[in-house]
Amino acid sequence: LNTIVNAAGSRWSLGFVLLLLVAWGIWGIIINATDTWQVVLQDVSSLQAYFSATLLMRQQNNNTRGLLSRICGLISRSKSNERMIRSLTTAERRTLATSTHKIREDVLEGLHTKEDAFDRFSNRVAKIVGHLISLGIYTAAIIAWVFLGIPSQFSDTWQLWVNTGTALEITFVTMFLQNIRRQHEIHMEKTVKSIDLLDRELEMQLRRMTGDITPNPTVASTSPPLSGWVRAIDIYAFIIGGSIGLTISAIVLTLWIAVGEPMNFDDNWFLIIGTYTGLIGFIDGFILKNVDSREAQLAEKHFRELLDQDAMIFSAIGIQMPLDTQMKKLSLNQRLSAAIGRACGSCLASYLAIFTVIALLIVATAMQWTETGQLLCNTPTMIVEGFLLILLLQAHNMDDEKRR
Repeated sequence: LNTIVNAAGSRWSLGFVLLLLVAWGIWGIIINATDTWQVVLQDVSSLQAYFSATLLMRQQNNNTRGLLSRICGLISRSKSNERMIRSLTTAERRTLATSTHKIREDVLEGLHTKEDAFDRFSNRVAKIVGHLISLGIYTAAIIAWVFLGIPSQFSDTWQLWVNTGTALEITFVTMFLQNIRRQHEIHMEKTVKSIDLLDRELEMQLRRMTGDITPNPTVASTSPPLSGWVRAIDIYAFIIGGSIGLTISAIVLTLWIAVGEPMNFDDNWFLIIGTYTGLIGFIDGFILKNVDSREAQLAEKHFRELLDQDAMIFSAIGIQMPLDTQMKKLSLNQRLSAAIGRACGSCLASYLAIFTVIALLIVATAMQWTETGQLLCNTPTMIVEGFLLILLLQAHNMDDEKRR
């Protein structure tokens, strides 16, 4: 599964999907954008977003676990280095502070980001799409669509318009999110490894000076206590982000294809998969945001602990920290984005999403699962899912900037 996750976040996957979207657009121009043309994108996008939810959940979990493990390793070595520095004489500390030991070139290179044209393009698009202005444009477009429903008498075609637009946005954002997460993970791993090499060199120098052979202390990542409600969210995320989630996705796809012939591959058959994936994707969007928010807070706590530990080393040596450890003031865009993100990433929001899906199922059942009933389940959930994905992109951009 991890191989699939890495492949989905590669530039080749992103480039391939972008080419498919261009081909779909050209096809629409040729056939004059029929309803079938719209439904094809909606179904393909729904399936892509459905599978991407599993991959994003897994990617998120892998990135956090790997990052926390590396940070704990740095904290452990830093504690040993501090202990040995404090055992040095004043003269030895002065010698260490004025050391002109040359850092290896490969270590220095690992501390700098190297981006080619494609990576720069991907990062630029992610920053534009993940900006508060983009969120405002998305919201304004939805409001405009609502008012367009008056002259079109809120027809099924009117609902198809927004489903097509949100399907396009969901596919676009999920692919860029997977790509920049993978790209930034590679950079972070390379940077942390370079820092680890620097710390190892300092450790070996200190052990030679002090004769200290005490092993580095064990430092483990500890999560804050969780309520039963939050634990249930984590269980769901674990299932969706694992092999079970991928298996369920494959079974659903197989069943949908199997019932196509008995239903004569009619409009309702096309809508079934979009309805199912729309409802599940709606819940997954809130779960992703909730888990992402909590994991980001946990990572920030460990980063802060590492900075504090390194500050003690610099203080013991008697030199000033070379970087500002104080939190920078957030911009208006970041403050508003963070506030919206906190609301949508709360435990309450996740459970409200589940109750909303139950309510939509009841309404659709009362309407005997007509085309309108299915679109009612599909349309609002896709709109909110598209909104949540922009928030996820915003949160990732902010977290990455803070860590750098």
